Amino acid sequence: VTIQELLEAYPHLAKEDILAALSYSADVISREELIES
Repeated sequence: VTIQELLEAYPHLAKEDILAALSYSADVISREELIES
């Protein structure tokens, strides 16, 4: 899914909203630890 497709599907969002969500999720994922059992 592209940013353009998201904007078309959710016209109430701005490009900045999507970029902020991606930045937040990347930050959260970067802090995860993998614990192998």
